Amino acid sequence: MPSTPVANPTGPWRGETYYGVPPVRRSHWNWKVGTYIGLGGMAGAAQVVALLARGRDRHGALRRQAHWLGSVASGIGAVLLVVDLKTPHRFANMLRIVRPTSPMSLGTWILSGFGLASAVGTVAELLGARRLGRAAQVPAAIGGAGMSVYTAALLSATSTPLWAAEPRVMGARFGSAAFAAGAAALSLGARRRGEDATADRLDEVALLAAGVGLVASGLAEGRAVAAGVRRPALEWATSLGAVGLAEALPVAGYAAAALAPGARRELSLAASLTLVLGNIVMRNEIVRAGNASADRPRDTFRLTQPREGRRRTR
Repeated sequence: MPSTPVANPTGPWRGETYYGVPPVRRSHWNWKVGTYIGLGGMAGAAQVVALLARGRDRHGALRRQAHWLGSVASGIGAVLLVVDLKTPHRFANMLRIVRPTSPMSLGTWILSGFGLASAVGTVAELLGARRLGRAAQVPAAIGGAGMSVYTAALLSATSTPLWAAEPRVMGARFGSAAFAAGAAALSLGARRRGEDATADRLDEVALLAAGVGLVASGLAEGRAVAAGVRRPALEWATSLGAVGLAEALPVAGYAAAALAPGARRELSLAASLTLVLGNIVMRNEIVRAGNASADRPRDTFRLTQPREGRRRTR
């Protein structure tokens, strides 16, 4: 295979590649990591929302639901990560040290602490020890806040073009989507229990967070384009579809529910369910699209150029 010669190796990149070989390797992450990110962020944000609603949660229903979500999500997430790591002892080995400069090291401790606090809260509620359940809610919410955003730092710290192009926006994107999904999950439980007033307030939180997420997604896509990440039309359509399912449709659904009181319950349930499922779909799409960008050498070369160099090579 003939190579494309580099005309000026000491100057700015002018579109040359070396045999079309990607200069960075794509990550091995797939649907397992994407699903973990979606579930963990949603459950973590649910703990935070439940803690903030403590004064209105007279019977502790939101607290119990948040504990349950945290326990289930952290358990499933740990299994998915162990399967992704191929050997179980790798996960345990990461708990031997704390490395503040490593998002993966901190993430392992955040997941472990969040899962432990949620599990203690769940068991305490089952045994009727409500004081312990309330006490466990505080560390669970602190760990939950980390769960909702640390994965953004983990992805953007890599050399994958799409993820590295939007480090400042990705945290806002992940955090807002997690809070929207967490509030939506709690709203579904409140509707099931017949607590419509509580569900309406949670819908307002979900609507606001989903709206912020929609803006953050637009900014992230704009940053990626400005950094030189050029995706094929089909990939753009897939990403836009994921954003629509995870954010645009729920925003429209919640807005319609507010304008149509007669169908508020049905529209709220549909919007909340769409938001919960769409959150996981969008996380998987971000993982897939990032890996695809690593396979395109020109994306990497454009991203690593100074801004002036990027403008000359568009």
